[in-house]
Order: sequence, then C-alpha cells, then structure tokens
Amino acid sequence: MPHVHCIGEWRNSILTPRTTGQPEDDGRITVDAHTTGTFTGRHHNTGASLTNVTCDGVTLTFTRITTSETVTYSGRIRIESPTLDRIENGTFWRVRNIFDLAGRGEMLADNGDWTAEKVT
Repeated sequence: MPHVHCIGEWRNSILTPRTTGQPEDDGRITVDAHTTGTFTGRHHNTGASLTNVTCDGVTLTFTRITTSETVTYSGRIRIESPTLDRIENGTFWRVRNIFDLAGRGEMLADNGDWTAEKVT
C-alpha cells in the first residue's frame, strides 16, 4: 500500500530558507493513518496540527498554522532502503506575521528547501 510511506514520524526535518541559506532545525512531524480518506498529523516543535495533508505514496504535502506563521511543505518521498524513507526535492513556503508593540503588523514571506527522514 503506497500510503505506508506517508504515515509515521518524519524526523530531522530541516528548512533551509533561500534568503539566508542557513539550515533551521524543524524537529519532528507525525503524519497519522487515516480511516476517513483524510490524513491528520502534528508538528511537534510548535504543537500545530497539520492541515491540507495529501499524500499518494510519492508526494507528501501539508500545512501547519500557528499565530506567528503559516508554513506549507511539499516533497517527493524517496524509498532509500527497506528501513528508511527520505523527502527528496522538498520545498517549503512560509509567511511570518510580525507585530510591533503598538500592534501594527506586517507579513514576511520566504521559501526554500525541506528535507526529512522516516525510519520505516
């Protein structure tokens, strides 16, 4: 079943923004099995639930939303070995909500590369 490559705990999630080129530790992401046709999951560093999760066993895409940012991830699942899957050619798009002390805000957007791995 192709969905077996979607579900589970994706570790060592790394975001590398094109603006800085500096890798950011993004932690762990869990994609849960689905029974209703809709995947669910959680981004462990922020506690955010995953939304708009789609996976066909080849491409994994999802969004996480917090009060400070919205990040959408998408990447191709590469079966590296019988015990390891990796995100290959992954990308992310992030919009940060920045507010000053007076409550005025602005949105800063960036994008870049995303990598992660999952022990199977």
